[in-house]
Amino acid sequence: MPILDPYGNPVSSRRFADSANRNDRGAIPEPVHTDDFDKLVPDSDLKTLRSGSRKMFMNFPPYEGMITMKADNVIGRAWDASFIGEDKGWGKDVAAWLNDQWYGMCDVHGNDLKSLLWLDSVALDRDGDFLVVFEPTENGWPMTRRIPANRIGQRTPGTIDIDKGEFTGAKMRHGVILGKKGKVVGYNILGDMPEEDTQISAKNCDFSSDKNWHDQSRGLPAGASSLKFIRASLLSHEWEQMAQLMVSSIGLIEYNETGGPDLDDPGYTGGSDNSAPATESLMGGTIRYIRSNSGGKIEQIKHERPGDMWDRFQDRVIRMMCRGGKWPYELTWKASEINAAMVRNIQEQARMSVEDRQDTIKVSALRQVRWAVAKAIKEGILPAPSNPSDWWKWKFIMPRKFSVDAGKDAQQRREDFKIGIKNKSHIVSEEGGNLEELEDDRIETVFRYEKKIREREAAEGFTVDRRKFEMLTPNDVAADSNSGTDETTETSQE
Repeated sequence: MPILDPYGNPVSSRRFADSANRNDRGAIPEPVHTDDFDKLVPDSDLKTLRSGSRKMFMNFPPYEGMITMKADNVIGRAWDASFIGEDKGWGKDVAAWLNDQWYGMCDVHGNDLKSLLWLDSVALDRDGDFLVVFEPTENGWPMTRRIPANRIGQRTPGTIDIDKGEFTGAKMRHGVILGKKGKVVGYNILGDMPEEDTQISAKNCDFSSDKNWHDQSRGLPAGASSLKFIRASLLSHEWEQMAQLMVSSIGLIEYNETGGPDLDDPGYTGGSDNSAPATESLMGGTIRYIRSNSGGKIEQIKHERPGDMWDRFQDRVIRMMCRGGKWPYELTWKASEINAAMVRNIQEQARMSVEDRQDTIKVSALRQVRWAVAKAIKEGILPAPSNPSDWWKWKFIMPRKFSVDAGKDAQQRREDFKIGIKNKSHIVSEEGGNLEELEDDRIETVFRYEKKIREREAAEGFTVDRRKFEMLTPNDVAADSNSGTDETTETSQE
């Protein structure tokens, strides 16, 4: 028995933390991973993970569905800009410019901002990160350009010391340029050729990623922890499909004494090669002939693949994938296993995942909106605000909260409002609206409604009970069900 292990440590199991023993008897010594994250995941591994994730996104529907379903709930049909500063008049005009004009003309590729935010969420899960570059046009119009994760990088792996240009003295890892104390100062953008590579300051762009490590410089795909299992699942699925095709191609099996077809049958068109199994084509399928000891019979081949064990294993892989992607398995693959007790838990899991992603997207989107407003003011496209200290105070109208039972949630919100737990602003926000806009629209509707009634009453010469137009409660009825006022009724009776 050895006294020392391969690392020079005494062979002993008498440790306070027994799991720290790296060399159990007969087992391969466990390596120690205590380096910085960028060393633990080198450039080659990062590219492999991103490549695998993109392939799974294109070829594995559960993976693609998990990512796009999350993006649908994160973005929805919302994200209109809303000003929350003091100068309401200025903010309303600028919000109209943002939502009606700039949103549709903010990208060099012609995409509108809401579509870009949806693609941003997909990119975070599929690729791990992305970059937004601020590129105003020659006449000063604020424009942005998305840089995908594969274009942020470097030609030589490892840590590179930059010795020329704007970032002289800085270091670069994974295409991220780091200054003193590891502060991000820029990014290296890869062109089609090495001479087309460019470096851009972090002041002129915005980088987005979902980090799981403090020292992580680049993001990882949502399926990074499960890609190995997904690849095996796809390969198994392909082989099982081939097996099914092979079995399905055999329509009938005939046992007879010759082990072949009736050569005198006019319909037989096979050859005479006795070395190959005797088969005969029939309606696109085949008949297989097998020699029997005596007598004959015809059977259909039994088709029992894939079995329940195979199916359960594939479900397990998808469950692991959803766990790594922070999205409920029941919303991605099989919802038949949901019971009443699990519904609320699944809903809360989905909401938490959606809100976490919205927080990430919001940081980049707010910076883009603020930059667009500042640039438009500087170029004279927009007027300057009366209060220059709060021009940057913007927020987004978020989409309706994810719900598996919208009716029940709406009822609960009404009950919360009655006992004072929630205000109208909370309720409207959860429904994906803006309370101030709702109030303005309500006032405008009521006044327009009343104006039309009064104009018609003046033309007809009598008034009408408003309750004939809308009932505020189920038991509310008009004062008279026949005509307008009591005076009109009395006149008609006389």
